[in-house]
Amino acid sequence: MTFTHQLALNTSTIVDPDGDIPLEDELAGAAAAGWTHVELRGPRIVGRDDLPDLMTRHGLSALSINAVELARGADALVQAEQFARAGALAEAPYLLAVSGTVLDGMADQVREVKRIGASHGLRTAFEFLGFERFAVRDLLGAIEIARAADVQIVIDFHHWFSGGCSLDDLARLRDDELAIVHLNDLPAGDPLSFDDADRQLPGEGGSPISEVLAAIEDTGYSGPASVETFNPAHWELGPRRAAELAATATAAWVDGL
Repeated sequence: MTFTHQLALNTSTIVDPDGDIPLEDELAGAAAAGWTHVELRGPRIVGRDDLPDLMTRHGLSALSINAVELARGADALVQAEQFARAGALAEAPYLLAVSGTVLDGMADQVREVKRIGASHGLRTAFEFLGFERFAVRDLLGAIEIARAADVQIVIDFHHWFSGGCSLDDLARLRDDELAIVHLNDLPAGDPLSFDDADRQLPGEGGSPISEVLAAIEDTGYSGPASVETFNPAHWELGPRRAAELAATATAAWVDGL
């Protein structure tokens, strides 16, 4: 298996998205570790008019802005406007929206996020969340929402396993329907017993992530793959060391495919 995807680093892997590490340190750490593409966390870049200069200074390209939280209801659209404005400054191609907790009206929410994103030059991609409290927990549910709203889809390995997805579900995907794959691993055990903080770097857990990636590639997908954990043990290392750890672990996993 030959890995040909553009690798990216979701910055939640190296800093607490709700923390106070300076954005400059976050981006410098990613760049120093050799990353060239990043997924940015919306709350950390809102109001940062210096974002274009920061990205250029560190030689980074933005893949996406994460993520409009549909569970916020009407406030999600305020968030979408803020994130899309910041995403335009970063020249990110994608604005991500994640499942809410109520299915009724969710496709309309995503359509509105798409409209807002498009007004700033961003495409929208929808991500299902496998935790039991969310309304769209698996790929088949995400396909329904994405097609109703005419947007693309994000597959995150953690949510793939916790949502009980099957490799057979991938046959339902259309060409170019998948926008991004989020790479991470989980400890051995019941996926529903793990939260975001339990995520591990690719190849360091006990989940069959290589098998899932191979099946995704069999659909014709050749797009970006982004490392995304929310592990406090990584944050404690500081941005640069955490980014280096993510790069080393991901390279080892890729080499073993």
